[in-house]
Amino acid sequence: VAILSERSQDFLRKPIAEWVKTEEDFVAAFCSQCTGQVLAVLKSEEVPVMLTAMIRNNIEDYFQTGGMSLQQLGSVFIGDRAMASARNWLTSEISEILQSPATMETVDSLVDLLISSLLQKRLGKLANIIPAGVRQGMAQSLQKMAADMLEIEVPGLVQSLNIKKIVTDKVNSLDILKLEGLLLSIMEEQFKYINLFGALLGFLIGCGNLLLLL
Repeated sequence: VAILSERSQDFLRKPIAEWVKTEEDFVAAFCSQCTGQVLAVLKSEEVPVMLTAMIRNNIEDYFQTGGMSLQQLGSVFIGDRAMASARNWLTSEISEILQSPATMETVDSLVDLLISSLLQKRLGKLANIIPAGVRQGMAQSLQKMAADMLEIEVPGLVQSLNIKKIVTDKVNSLDILKLEGLLLSIMEEQFKYINLFGALLGFLIGCGNLLLLL
């Protein structure tokens, strides 16, 4: 059995060229042809796709198809103790950064800038914000409110003002000469047309009398 095993090992370690016992050129050509075939297969479009899918599936299976948490992943690569140390270090660093004066100053500046930009932003036309149906309803409601208010308030307002008495008192308080001047200033334009019409009428009558005398 030992002799058979030793001969089997020698047979398996023997190069293929010694098995075929042919010329070196033939062996080289055969190897070159095999190499070309393998390269052609590797250069085809299907092989990269298959290799990519195989690697992705193996990685996803190893990471439990995305179900593994970051802590579990870190424990797999660096160990539980190193993961705990990294978590403590990260917590302390984030706390120091958030509590630093520079961070507080930056946050205050950002908040002030945001509020300032929000207050300075123009709202634009109210019609661009309110829908058309709502605008029409609001307009009708405002018209009805204004009409109802005028209908209720105007008669009482007129009665309370007593416009007739105000005008009478104002006219009675005027001086006679001022009242006469006021009336003449109002009637002056009318008197001008009356004078022109009278002059024209007198001219026509005079011309008629002259024709009759001739």
